[in-house]
Amino acid sequence: MISLFEPIESAWDCPPLTDDMIEEAQRRLGVLLPASYIEILRVRNGGLIRKWEHPMHLDILRGNIYMSALYGIGGDNGIDSPYEMYRSRSEFLARQWDLPEGNVVFSKFGHIGFSFAYDQAVDRSDPPVVFHYADCYPDVVTVPVAHTFKEFIGRSGSAVAVPH
Repeated sequence: MISLFEPIESAWDCPPLTDDMIEEAQRRLGVLLPASYIEILRVRNGGLIRKWEHPMHLDILRGNIYMSALYGIGGDNGIDSPYEMYRSRSEFLARQWDLPEGNVVFSKFGHIGFSFAYDQAVDRSDPPVVFHYADCYPDVVTVPVAHTFKEFIGRSGSAVAVPH
């Protein structure tokens, strides 16, 4: 298996993850982050993703959907990092896309992104993953893609190391 991340530094890298950082992020975001997401971040706390495609075809994109970066926790670039007048980078992106309260954006690159949809969660510690496409702004297309983050990462068309 190859690593989920590109072996280069990027603007999405965050400091090595600690338990205190996780607790602070969950407090700031007001959610319990999925264990499978945290396990990946313990290996590398955010960064550029190797070629990763999700086997789901959408008419608006004419092909599979892709994830280019995964936000980590803490530092200047984490999902929980203060951003302008918002509590977090995630909150800024969620408001920019007019997402329901409680969505936590964990990846955005250009006009596409992914979030944990806590507003749709049956299990608040393992929410569904939704895809956002904003190329037709101000209308943002939101599509459910997986019941959990572990399922989402496991569906990749690429061979990646995924925690069990």
